[in-house]
Amino acid sequence: MGLGNIGGKFKGSFFGSGSGSSPNEVGTQSEKKGKKPEAVTAQGGSKTETKSKPQTMKISKVLAQNIIFNTTSTFISYFVNLKLPFESSRELLMHFCKKYELDQGRTHLLLSELESVQKNARYAVTYKDIKKISSDRKRKRLVLFGQEANFLTLGLVVKYIAGNDSQELRSLLMLSRRSYEMLRMPVYKQVLFYSSPERLKRKRLVIWHNILHIKKNMIDYRSLLEQVTKDSSQIKSVEEVIVLDVARSAHNMPGVDPQVLTNILKTYALYDRDIEYCQGMNFIAGFLLMMLKEEETAFKAMIQLLERFNMANLFNSDLPMLKLFFYQLDRLVSIFEPDLHTHFKDEMINSSYFASAWFITLFTKSIKYNAQSNLSIDDVQLSEPLLQLWDYFLVAGWKAILKMGLFVLRDSSSELLQLSFEEILNEITEKPKMILAPPSQTEEAKEYRPVHANLYQRLRAAFRQTEQSVQHGSMLEFHLKRLNSEFEESHSAAKLQPKHNRSATGRVKKATTAAQNPYQQSNK
Repeated sequence: MGLGNIGGKFKGSFFGSGSGSSPNEVGTQSEKKGKKPEAVTAQGGSKTETKSKPQTMKISKVLAQNIIFNTTSTFISYFVNLKLPFESSRELLMHFCKKYELDQGRTHLLLSELESVQKNARYAVTYKDIKKISSDRKRKRLVLFGQEANFLTLGLVVKYIAGNDSQELRSLLMLSRRSYEMLRMPVYKQVLFYSSPERLKRKRLVIWHNILHIKKNMIDYRSLLEQVTKDSSQIKSVEEVIVLDVARSAHNMPGVDPQVLTNILKTYALYDRDIEYCQGMNFIAGFLLMMLKEEETAFKAMIQLLERFNMANLFNSDLPMLKLFFYQLDRLVSIFEPDLHTHFKDEMINSSYFASAWFITLFTKSIKYNAQSNLSIDDVQLSEPLLQLWDYFLVAGWKAILKMGLFVLRDSSSELLQLSFEEILNEITEKPKMILAPPSQTEEAKEYRPVHANLYQRLRAAFRQTEQSVQHGSMLEFHLKRLNSEFEESHSAAKLQPKHNRSATGRVKKATTAAQNPYQQSNK
């Protein structure tokens, strides 16, 4: 358990003394007032032999910041119970943050939490919201299809064509080059989401190639690999970490040659000097290698994937996208599962304690394959539910990962409400393994997941039930946009200053810390 988690379970008040002393030092009241301890004798008489002076307890800056953060967080619920106006609550919160020198990152998170709690009534969906959602959908269709009425009509028709009806779907794409450009993503979506398992296995690989434009990537992988093999000094700061990570994760990647995976990661570090390498990328590269089979193809797919979904902001030193995802997931839990959100608050848990790997590895770390040392990569049987999740991600983007994360929590909510801190984290860690388990795994997973169950359809059905009960289900994308704006507003209110770029070593170390608590700042 990292320092962030230790701070997360500290439930005492750091503000009790009211002395305004430095948050990095805790001592006795007599020491703070400058008094010396009285000298006593062994018989309790005159002063002959003094006791040793009490030692001042010093704690690290990181731990002190976590204690202050968690203690201040508890005051937010008091603001709500006292019905304190939002502006007054924010002013009081900022006063505490400045007085106890809370860093700007944690100040931002506290302001975001205050806004989410104080303005929770905003999330009752109104008629005005519904009109806005409808308007956004029309605008999105116009962006996709332009003002050409024929293509707009065809785009609406695609979703009513069965995924197995290859002749009809192919004929739409073959109308013209323009029709191919306009309709290819709706057609791919229809095939990936609504085809039979047999047809999907035949078409998936081709569709993934087309979505990621792998063949259009003209990077000379062999030349880069030869360069980094002859002289690895340019990636010296991350080379050792890559080797260690591959050694730790290779046992869970059947058929993958550790040396081939190492080659891909080292070559990528040389290719992209801004990102180089971040822990978690080994799982993505390994999954792509198991899926695509070829080393060079997996490397190019990784480049295209990170560029298409703007993952540079997920891996860079300040982790801005990861912090946004944590905030969105926490807020979605409060909207869809308010009882669970309250329980998490009571246990001082937020999504940073368990969701890092979901976003950084796109759930590929959640799979445990049966180790078979003599298995060829061509014989590897990948988890079909995980492939379906990636189908969804390639078509819909980060909404798919957030939706999956929320589904994991909602599906376990009744059990999680009965558990304590450590038990909650264990349950959340194990749940994705059951949902995404390969077909050869435990009987429990088989019973949990119906044969040939389509993950996309299961997610859609789960949120459709929510829509009928609380009128939120069809508006997930709308909520994500609103939460993004809310996050940016609190970011501005915290007056965050841009930080200087750090070395690749700093990125790797910080990414490691993020897996424990990414809100934790370096102790400088």
